Amino acid sequence: MAHATPFPRPCLLLVEDDLDIGEALRDFLEHEGYQVNLVGTGAEAMSRAREPHFSAVILDLGLPDLDGLTVLNALQGLDPSLPVIISTALIEEGRKASCLAAGAYGFLCKPYNREDLIPMLSRAVAANSLALQVHRVMQALASSGQPEEQALLDGIPDMVWYKDRHNRIVRTNVKAAQSIGRRVAEVEGQSTYDLYPAEAEKYHQDDLEVITSGRPKRGIVELYQMGSGEKRWIQTDKVPYRDAQGTIIGVLVFARDITNRMKTVEQSDPVAGQRDRRRNGLTELSHSWTEWMKVRPRLGALGRLLLPGTPTAINS
Repeated sequence: MAHATPFPRPCLLLVEDDLDIGEALRDFLEHEGYQVNLVGTGAEAMSRAREPHFSAVILDLGLPDLDGLTVLNALQGLDPSLPVIISTALIEEGRKASCLAAGAYGFLCKPYNREDLIPMLSRAVAANSLALQVHRVMQALASSGQPEEQALLDGIPDMVWYKDRHNRIVRTNVKAAQSIGRRVAEVEGQSTYDLYPAEAEKYHQDDLEVITSGRPKRGIVELYQMGSGEKRWIQTDKVPYRDAQGTIIGVLVFARDITNRMKTVEQSDPVAGQRDRRRNGLTELSHSWTEWMKVRPRLGALGRLLLPGTPTAINS
């Protein structure tokens, strides 16, 4: 399997009427690896948000033309899955509750604390990406035609598996099959114990945890052995898969190759590399349930299928 190609930089919509603050924040976020579109009014924000490529929004409540809550409601109407982080110099509890009820992902106080900003933004972008990936897989699995279904699965950039409760791979995509030197037809219907004998038990226990709890697990960082024998770092997200009645019947698994990122970090700063590995494997995992609870009410029927009967608002 060819080494993973770099993913495009996440694109953010930054809504800030103070030009100096906006430009300083844009420069910082671009240095952190994001693409940033800066606008200064609510009207501009709603116009730009019609472009379906943003991963998250940072929205100032104090805009010169429109109330921030009005803009938030409009953004949610345009794209319910788009995480909107509210920024304000002063957070009133009533105001915060109104924004959370309207679907705000979280809050940031000005002046921005970078230690708060970057982790929250990273989680928002990751939650949005995972929600979109799940949506695409659900569309593929609901497709009536096998070729069309497979084409949709193969169009997903991550390695994808749909496994049942018994650790059997029901569906997969080309990228996942090629990672172990197989064709899709050689993988589907097979037990993970036959395909990954050394790791199958661990994979199965992780899957069962998701299936029995009904809670996704995100940001699992581990070594993965390719068909060539090479071991590469992957980051895995696991989501419970439910039938039309809401019964959990398996797990959706998404994995992406992060070897190059891990090498870059560890070469530049070995201590930071170890910290990054721990953060991805543990800290990110602890946020997965909160993130999905925030995303669920924005996904309509999809959210109810994945996580029915759960709370619809959790504070940041």
